[in-house]
Amino acid sequence: MSSTLVEAYPKHSEEFSIPAIPRAHGQNRSASKQSIDAPRSPGSIKELEKIPAQKRRYRVVVASIIWCFIVMGLNDGSLGPLLPVYQAYYNINFLTVSMIFISNCLGCLTAAVLNVLISRRVAFSKILVLATAFQIAGYAILSPAPAFPVMCIAFFINGMGMALLNAQCNSLLSMLHNPTAMGLAHASYGVGALIAPLISTQFANIYTESHAASGINTGKWALYYTILLFVALSDMASVAYLLRGKGYEEVLGEMGVPNHDQEELELTRATTPAQIKPAEDATAGMSGDEGGESETASRRARDAGSFAMVLKQVHVHILAAFVFIYVGLEVTIGGWIVTFMINERGGGASAGYVSSGFFAGLALGRVALLWVNKKLGERYAIFLYVAIGIALEMTVWFVPSLIGNAIAVSLVGMVLGPFYPIVMSQTGRIIPRKVLSGSIGWIAGFGQSGSAIFPFLTGALANKYGIIALQPLIVAMMAGMAALWFTVPSVAKRRE
Repeated sequence: MSSTLVEAYPKHSEEFSIPAIPRAHGQNRSASKQSIDAPRSPGSIKELEKIPAQKRRYRVVVASIIWCFIVMGLNDGSLGPLLPVYQAYYNINFLTVSMIFISNCLGCLTAAVLNVLISRRVAFSKILVLATAFQIAGYAILSPAPAFPVMCIAFFINGMGMALLNAQCNSLLSMLHNPTAMGLAHASYGVGALIAPLISTQFANIYTESHAASGINTGKWALYYTILLFVALSDMASVAYLLRGKGYEEVLGEMGVPNHDQEELELTRATTPAQIKPAEDATAGMSGDEGGESETASRRARDAGSFAMVLKQVHVHILAAFVFIYVGLEVTIGGWIVTFMINERGGGASAGYVSSGFFAGLALGRVALLWVNKKLGERYAIFLYVAIGIALEMTVWFVPSLIGNAIAVSLVGMVLGPFYPIVMSQTGRIIPRKVLSGSIGWIAGFGQSGSAIFPFLTGALANKYGIIALQPLIVAMMAGMAALWFTVPSVAKRRE
C-alpha cells in the first residue's frame, strides 16, 4: 500500500528547485565555480527538507481517507446477509423492512444540506469527526437489537454520518487531482464492502441455526454492529489525531499540493460587493452586541448564498441524479441479491457470500479497469460498462443457475466499480473550484439518498410481485444512468 501511495504522490519538486546563482558582471570562471560550490542558503535547504515531509504527510492523509472509505464499505456491505434476519427477527414483510432505507435516506438528505451550510464555517477535519460521531451513535443504538422503530432512528443517524463522511472525503480527493488516489480510496470502499458480508453472514447463520434448533428469537445477530462501533471509534481517533482540526487549505499545504487562493478553496459570496460592503462598514463602527448581530446576519446571508450558488450549477444536478441512481443500484444489488438467490435460485444461508462476490468485483474494477478508463476516456468507458452490465443482468434474470448467477453478479460489480470515482473526477473538472466543495457535498449527499429510495422501491415491488422484480428494476436503472451520462459535458468546461 505504501509504495502505491508514493507513486500516487504528485511530483511538485520543481516548485522547490534552487534558483541558479547569477554570475556577476566580469566575474571569471573560477569565481563562478566558487560561488556555485558555496553553501546554499538556510532557506533553500529548508525548502528541500520539506519535500520528504510532505510526501510522508501525503501518504498519511490519503491512508486516513482510505480507512474512512473502508468503514463506509463495512456498513453498506452488511445489509445483504442481514435483511432476511431483520424480516425473521421482527416478523415483518418486504415493505416494512424497507423502512430502514427510507430512514437512511432522510439522514442523507439532512446531511447534504447541513454539509453545504457548515463547510465554510467548520474545518474539514472537524466535520469528519462529527460524521464519525453520528456513526458511533447509530451503531451504539443498533448493538442491542432494539425495537424496529428505534432501529429506523439509528439508521437515520447513521445516514447523516455516512453522507457527511462521504462528502468531505470526496471533496479532499477531488482537490488532489490524482486519479490513482481517487481509485485507491474508492477501491478500499469495495474492500470494506467485501469483508462485511463475510462477517455479517456468520452472525446471520448464528440466528438462523439457533432459531431452527430451539425456536429462540435471539438478538445475537446485532453484535455485528458492536464490531462496527469499535471500528468507527478507531476512525474517529485516527481522524482527530492525524488531522488535528485543520481545514482544507492547511491540510493540502502540508501535503505539498499547490496552494490556491482562498476564494478558490472556499465557496464565494453570492451577494454583490455593494451589498456586502455596507454591512462590513456598519459592523466596523459598532461595538458589543450590535456588531456581533450584524456579523452573524452577514454570515447567515453568505451561507444561504453559497447554497444558492451550488443549486444554480446545472451540471451539479445532472451528476447528482447520476450518482443517485448509481448508489441506489449498488446498494439495491448488494442488499437484495441475497434474498433473490434464496427465494428464486434455492440458495441457503451461505447465499450471503454472493454479496461478497459483488463487492469484490466492485473493488477489483476500481483498480483493474483504470487502464480501460484511460484508453477509452472516462466518458466512453461508462457507456461500455453500462452495456456489459445490462447484458450480465439479463443472464441473472433469465438463466436459473445459482452458480452462474453468482458469477454474473460478481462481474456486474466489476463493471460498476469505476462509476463513482469517474463521476467525482469529472466533477472536479466541470464544476468551478469556488463551489466545488459544496457541490460535491450536495452530489454525494443527494446521491446517497438513492441508497434508500431504490432499495425501498425494490421492497415495495417485491411485496406485490415477488423478489423477481429486482432484475427488471436493475436493468431500468442502468439504462437511466446511460441516458443521464449523455448529458454530461464531454470536455471539461470548468470556470474559475
